Amino acid sequence: AEAAHEIPTEPVAETESVEPEQSTVGVGSEAGTEPVEWSETFPEPLPAPRRWPWIFGSLIALLAIGVQCALAFRVELAVLWPEGRPALVALCDVAGCEVGLPAKVSLVGIEASDLHPDTTQPGRLVLTATLKNRAPFAQQFPHLELTLTDTADKAVARKVLTPADYLPAKSSPAGGMPSGADVTVAVGVEARDMTASGYRLYLFYP
Repeated sequence: AEAAHEIPTEPVAETESVEPEQSTVGVGSEAGTEPVEWSETFPEPLPAPRRWPWIFGSLIALLAIGVQCALAFRVELAVLWPEGRPALVALCDVAGCEVGLPAKVSLVGIEASDLHPDTTQPGRLVLTATLKNRAPFAQQFPHLELTLTDTADKAVARKVLTPADYLPAKSSPAGGMPSGADVTVAVGVEARDMTASGYRLYLFYP
């Protein structure tokens, strides 16, 4: 009888299933970087900027501008706001200025004038004139310029008369010309050795 022989077979290796490693990639990150760690806490909001220093600085700047404007237009303010004149005077005492009277030469006129020899003193002329303040407010007394001319209307001599020269001795130029007032001028002028036949009279503010 024939013996039965089994053909040997090669052993079959057992295969193990290997799961691929899962790579952990954080949200918003690139491969190869560490994952983003989420925090359960939130940063505190930044404190609101302080605005009061800016407001305080702006108020100081506006106040300084207002004081400068008040000093620059102190004369006009004193005319428009007479009740505020003491305050303007006090402000000028600190700033080293003074609140004077307006000087609008266009509102002051020479109503009449005359130049004639002085009958009491030979070689002396007497100038008489009437000045009128047409402004609705008091003004400074103007200066007068008297020019003596010859027969060809050429200047022979000039003389400037200040308010102290032509006002009466007891009057005060600081008070100014009242509104609508007429001021009479009478002043003697030395004219020895001068052959003057005419004159010109102007008023001005220095």
